[in-house]
Amino acid sequence: MESFYIGVDPGSKGAIVTLASSGLVESSLRLGKASESDIWDYLRKAGRLGHDGHFVAAVIEQVHAMPGQGVSSSFKFGQAYGALRMALTCSGIPWRTVLPRDWQKGCGPLSKGKDDSAQRKRELKAEAQRRFPGENIVLENADAYLIADFARRTNWG
Repeated sequence: MESFYIGVDPGSKGAIVTLASSGLVESSLRLGKASESDIWDYLRKAGRLGHDGHFVAAVIEQVHAMPGQGVSSSFKFGQAYGALRMALTCSGIPWRTVLPRDWQKGCGPLSKGKDDSAQRKRELKAEAQRRFPGENIVLENADAYLIADFARRTNWG
């Protein structure tokens, strides 16, 4: 029976991606334009796969406030992160967190350092495009594709 792995890149420019164990993309949702209802509907639908006897699990990127972020943006970010964790829990999807450095290990050599973050994002997008050539990969959803693939390749992190 098919298993499903969900990758969650939290934040307003993140996404959620569901991959089947075969590596085929089941569905995806970009968070920037999604309402709380859209996110809940997406995760509730994914959770129903588990009720049908499929293995379903999620990996959410472990994040924290960054130095130099404003108080208001840090609060909004933390609020969204907590809401995603709660939505996964309420939908019955078991989840784990993963540090960026851990899921990025399998993505080839990447630029390092604070000054190279934009370049690293482009490299991750290119890697996601290589792995999922038929998908519409953009900067906002590339990490979620790769996090879901990390969960699939490591059998849930």
